This record gives sequence, structure tokens and C-alpha cells, in this order.
Amino acid sequence: MRFVPRQDAPAHPALLAHPNARGLMEVDGLDEPCLVDLRFCREPRCHCQDVKVTLRELTPEGDVCPEGLSIEAWLDPNEGTIATRESIDRAHQILSKLAVEAIPAWMIRDVAMHDLIARHAAARLAQAHIPHDEIRNGLVQSWVDLATGGQGPRSGGDVFAGTIVHEGAKLLFDLHFCPDPTCDCRRVHIEVYRATPASPPAREQEARQALMLMWSLDTDELEIAERYHGSPEGIVPAVRAWLDTRPDRRASLEQHRLEVREVAARCLEQAERSPHPRATVRVGRNQACPCGSGKKYKRCCGR
Repeated sequence: MRFVPRQDAPAHPALLAHPNARGLMEVDGLDEPCLVDLRFCREPRCHCQDVKVTLRELTPEGDVCPEGLSIEAWLDPNEGTIATRESIDRAHQILSKLAVEAIPAWMIRDVAMHDLIARHAAARLAQAHIPHDEIRNGLVQSWVDLATGGQGPRSGGDVFAGTIVHEGAKLLFDLHFCPDPTCDCRRVHIEVYRATPASPPAREQEARQALMLMWSLDTDELEIAERYHGSPEGIVPAVRAWLDTRPDRRASLEQHRLEVREVAARCLEQAERSPHPRATVRVGRNQACPCGSGKKYKRCCGR
């Protein structure tokens, strides 16, 4: 089997008809490829992180063949193993295993991360907290951190908003927004990291900061705010391609910006109602975070 991601076959009629499909799977013995879809478990009361991998054989015209090959398998994205939810025959198990092995592991984890965030975002945002001084100082906040409480599929100990594949290497990035309700800026701060294999080999990967970009929701300009040592060339076009992948990307990020402002406004209101506001202690960006995580402040609560 050979997996063909969506970006490598953007004009295929099946991918045009199914905008949420992840790509195509070329299967030995079949004249036409299969449509690949990845879906997260949407059961609200379920706490698993399994991903449903679906393959459906296509006709020469790009339609789903009702009598063709159809494979459904549940995958544990953290362990990389097929999760048995129902009795399936041996042939189905073998085909499912081959299909899962052909799909990049980062793509499966990416789907799990985004759908997990979406499943719990509203409840987490309602309980999220931003320190008063960080709001007034306009210290940008990660929407993903607020929406997950710092929990979820991780890489190198951090939760990331998405993944970009650039020249064969995986780039991780996070999206930050100004929390100050009185500020009228409409910018997205995009923090880009390079994923490097951990040593000794492990499931997690280390992430090294490569670039800080700023994207204006008003003018659509994408510019470099800060470049770090050893950052590879060509990242800006790769991020631009990701921003343009979906037509609703701008609306989605604008919604995230407003949600960060709503959290900040609620925190400020609670601080004003508190009869005995807690004294805040200023912490240097390179000092240990007071939350006890063991990370530097700038890599933890100071993000």
C-alpha cells in the first residue's frame, strides 16, 4: 500500500468531493485508489483518544464504489496499535494493519489532537485562567493551552496547534493571541518549532524553536517577528500554504482570538470583584516557572 496525501493530488475528483478526506491509498491489486478518512472518537462521555481509519474503494470517476473494498479500523495514536472494538476476520486485520502503517504517524496524532481539543474546548475555556498582569501587559496566550489545560497529545512535553511537513521534516507550531480586551490588534503570533528525533529513541520528540511569525487578520500579511539560530529557510511559504489550505482558516483563528479575549475579560472581572486580590510575583522569563513544572517560565505559564 502507498499513501498519497491530499496536497500531492489536490485535483483528484474524490478529494474535491470530500474536503475532509486526508488523501488516497493505492492498494496492490486494485485499479483505482481508496479514499482515506481519519476521524476521532466523538462520543462525549468517552475518554479514549482512538482514531477511526476508513478506506473506501473508488470508481474510475472518483465516486465511492458501494460494492468495493471497505476497511474500518480503530487506532490508538499513542501506541500505534489497532484498537479492537469488534470482531473482525484475519484478512480485515491484515489489511487494516497495512493501511495504518502506510499513513504517517504524525498525521494520525494530528487528527487525534485537533478533535480532542474540539471535544473539550468549550468546557476548558470556561475554566481557563490568565493572570491579571499578563493580560494588562499584553503577554500573548496560546489558545491550545487554554482550550486543553495543557493536556492532550504532546510532542516534547508541549501541546501544539498543528503540524507542517517542510522538505521532508516535521515542523510544529502554536498560535498565540493578545489577551488584552482593550487592545484592538488583530494579529496571530505563530510560533514554529522543528521536531527532532529524541535520543535515546522514544515515542516523544524534542522540539526546538525555529521562528516567530505574525499574521495580520486585517491585511493578510505574514512577516517574521523573530528568527532563531539554525532556523531552516522556506518556513514562511510553508506556513502560508497551511493558512491557505482551508477557506475557513481566517474565521477559525478570529474565533480563537475572540475566545482568548473572553477568557481574559472574565478573569479581569473576577479579579475586580475579589475583595482581597492576590499579590503577583514578577518572574523572569528564563527563571523556573512558579507552577512547579520544571520548565522555564517563558516555556510554560509565560507563553
